[in-house]
Amino acid sequence: MKDIRVIGLDLDGTLTTSEKKITSHTKEVIRRAIVEKDVKIVLASGRPVVGIVHVAKELELDKLGGYILAYNGGEILDAKTMEVIDSTYLDKSTYETICDVYKKFPGVSALTYEDNEILTAFPENKYVAEEVRCCNVGVRKANDLYERVKERDLPKFLEVGAPELLPPVKDYLEPLIGDKADVFFSCPFFLECVPKGIEKGSKLATLTKKLGFTTDNLMVCGDAPNDITMLQTAGLGVAMANGYDEVKAVADYITLTNDEDGVAAAIEKFALGL
Repeated sequence: MKDIRVIGLDLDGTLTTSEKKITSHTKEVIRRAIVEKDVKIVLASGRPVVGIVHVAKELELDKLGGYILAYNGGEILDAKTMEVIDSTYLDKSTYETICDVYKKFPGVSALTYEDNEILTAFPENKYVAEEVRCCNVGVRKANDLYERVKERDLPKFLEVGAPELLPPVKDYLEPLIGDKADVFFSCPFFLECVPKGIEKGSKLATLTKKLGFTTDNLMVCGDAPNDITMLQTAGLGVAMANGYDEVKAVADYITLTNDEDGVAAAIEKFALGL
């Protein structure tokens, strides 16, 4: 059995249930891994920092210690001190193209984050509302999103819209900004735009090394395409039973679903040895 010392956990579809909750059993198992085995927990998500902090507090990482990997790796913070350990921002030359996608693709909305809120020109878009629900934050309207953010350092934009609308948006954006940004799906209605080369796998590997371990000591759990790199990087990559087929294909182990305490089951098996 591998010596698991660091565990990277995706949130939506993995750690949280379909209702965006963490069960009491999963909380207890994570606490045992920290207290009994001195495992370092990393919450690794495409969410912004504000959408992860309340999860970290719910798991008591602000007291027990742990890490937040936000924006798919755009920012990494110490969950106890909230010190930013690492950050990478989008090239500002990409902003206007990203923000103005709605002009060519009606029904698609760009959003980013400001002052612990979601910022978008189209707060009424139901997929914006889904990101609000996921992150448990408010939303603010910006009539001209580009003008509002053009001078700011941003780790991520999200293009949101009906699943059938977004593949052409990806095809449109990649030739225009693909040399400076990565564009990929985290789910069928969320198209991520992040700095070139920023993904969960390499950032988790860097953090694991800083903590004094190797990727052989790293276990991760995920369900979505943006989790693939971390499953490929980790010594033990765990896919959720509810995960995408392409995620399961690269996994070392498939656990139960997110509604069946799949994360807890994997931690019990591989970190606690139960």
